[in-house]
Amino acid sequence: MDDFLFVGLPYIALTLFLVVPVIRRMRGGFTFTTRASGFIERRSMSVAALAFHWGIIVLFGAHLLGLIGALTTNMDMVTWFKWTGLAAGALAFYGFWLALIRRIVVPEMRAMSQIDDYIVLVLLVTIVTCGLYPVVSDQSFGLSMTVGPWLKGLFWSFSPDATGMSGLPVLAKIHISAALLLFAYFPFTKLVHMWTYPFSYFVRPFQSVRSYRRVMS
Repeated sequence: MDDFLFVGLPYIALTLFLVVPVIRRMRGGFTFTTRASGFIERRSMSVAALAFHWGIIVLFGAHLLGLIGALTTNMDMVTWFKWTGLAAGALAFYGFWLALIRRIVVPEMRAMSQIDDYIVLVLLVTIVTCGLYPVVSDQSFGLSMTVGPWLKGLFWSFSPDATGMSGLPVLAKIHISAALLLFAYFPFTKLVHMWTYPFSYFVRPFQSVRSYRRVMS
């Protein structure tokens, strides 16, 4: 089982994550949509959206630095990952649960929701819960030192060793497996809209905006 989870599943997830969006774009780019629901019960949605978007962004950066720190034995980076990841994880945890509860409780949200909305939120809640619980309950850190070499084997030598990963706690295995499943499922959901982020916005020409005041005669 560990061989599939930590050797086979990562490559399956990465292939689906990269290839399926290209196929979807070629066959019909208009399927890239957020199915935005911000106009429904906007107050709670704005809070949830800010919490989980910023939580995800900071978590991604924290995980990246933590893994780099593990591979370079830079413990300062690993320590930074610990506490920043904890704070960002708590923020994301709040945002994911609020979004899930909102989607279940608000009648209009239930009416417009599709099955992938619930699957994605359940996966996200599972990932962040399994990542936070060991930290909050017993200050269990240090997984970077195990996961770092495994990731290096995945992407550098293309010969990942599942032996070290087999000794991880159950919650850690669920945390990583759920993340891989999310990557695999990602291109089949509305999350695929992330591939269309308007990066050209940062290099577009400056726009001159002038206020208009009506002159009463």
